[in-house]
Amino acid sequence: MERIKEATSKTFDRLNLPLPPIGGREGTADTELTRAGLVNDPSVPPSVHPLIPEKTQDILRTVLRRYRMWAFPLRKDAPALKVAKSCALYCKEAILNIARFSFIPSLFYGTRRFFSSLSFKNLSISLLIPLALFSSLYINTDNSYSAPVLPTGGSFVYGTGGISSASGLMTITQSTPKAIINWQGFSIGANGEVFINNAGGATLNRVVGPNISSIAGLLKSTGSVFLINPNGIVITPTGSVITGGSFLASTLNISDSNFINSNYSFSGSGSVTNEGTINSQGKVILVGQLVNNSGSIASQSSASLVSGSLVLIAPSGIMVSPSKGSVTNTGAVKAASAYLTSAGGNVYALSGNTGGIIEATGSKTVNGQIWLTAPQGTVSVNSKLQSDGSITIFGNNTLVGPSSLVSVSGNGTIDVGLDTTKSLNTDISSGASFSTGDNGLLDTSGENLSIGNINVYVPNGQWLLDPTDF
Repeated sequence: MERIKEATSKTFDRLNLPLPPIGGREGTADTELTRAGLVNDPSVPPSVHPLIPEKTQDILRTVLRRYRMWAFPLRKDAPALKVAKSCALYCKEAILNIARFSFIPSLFYGTRRFFSSLSFKNLSISLLIPLALFSSLYINTDNSYSAPVLPTGGSFVYGTGGISSASGLMTITQSTPKAIINWQGFSIGANGEVFINNAGGATLNRVVGPNISSIAGLLKSTGSVFLINPNGIVITPTGSVITGGSFLASTLNISDSNFINSNYSFSGSGSVTNEGTINSQGKVILVGQLVNNSGSIASQSSASLVSGSLVLIAPSGIMVSPSKGSVTNTGAVKAASAYLTSAGGNVYALSGNTGGIIEATGSKTVNGQIWLTAPQGTVSVNSKLQSDGSITIFGNNTLVGPSSLVSVSGNGTIDVGLDTTKSLNTDISSGASFSTGDNGLLDTSGENLSIGNINVYVPNGQWLLDPTDF
């Protein structure tokens, strides 16, 4: 803020103008800025107007309170407001051009020339000064509207193709069925986009640099995409992944030869987090020692969240060696089948802020199945599970919370505690609900079985309690 005060004073000194007093109430400033679309409005989705970081909002408020009673009328039809909004939010190149001028005094004259080129010749000096100051502050104190972050240092180490970038878009064109690209960094900033044109093939993107991968923009492909980064992978709330094939994000590594020969064996540690949106025509697989989903995952095939230090993905299923770790879902998963597994750690399926739902719809080739398994750890469920086939909830300790809604359609089955192996402890809290279609089956098992006052609906079917069935 001291930099703002100093720049303001210098601007007016150089222009031989008196420094205006600060005026206006902060609450009024917030209201007007929100209405103008210059700060975040929680009632407006990010797709309507881009989010502006808190730091920039503070600067806007400071500038506004200094000028609003003197030179920055915020009527909806005010020319100054329209120019500020369009420049700050949408005309990135124009703002960058303005920022090339020094703060004082050429910034002012450069700004005036720019506005004049837009036929705003009637703007007075009193309007241009705060706009000039605002534009420079915006660029020099926050990089949100500079060119979006894109992956860096990419080179093909297997297969052939090309990489090109322009205006926040990176295009990767692959001319072989499989390709491996090593990257120094693989992150996508907000408003950035990476498009992988690999037909129906597969591209392994391996990060060899020291930083995590942060996907805050769009990652899109025509085929399958593997993203491997031992440092960590985060898909932020603004991030989106759309693939024509499968999508795999892993902090566990895979050798080049194993990928080339379709031997999908992974080893390592690290964490994978999805807070955004993943939409795949094929499989979605998130692999790490810690795997968290608070966003949305949609797959036309299967969705798998896998925790382990050694993972083998085969056509027959996913095999995981025991290790400490966890899988947590508080978001939405919708797929033909869904698997949350941690061989040596824990699995948590909780409601979270988004309601937390796992839905297995089934398909012509895949039965609708939900598996939540942690054979040596704890499986804790307190959310909605819905399947067209079967649901299995099994851990050494199996906990079903009071907000759980577990349902299968038709003559499907629900297995809590796993009848064939049995959990050591199975605890089903009062308030939990289980339902099947006609002739369905509910099996609740455990060496130590505790069931509260729960809701069960199994029309013309069976509810089995082990060790005693009835």
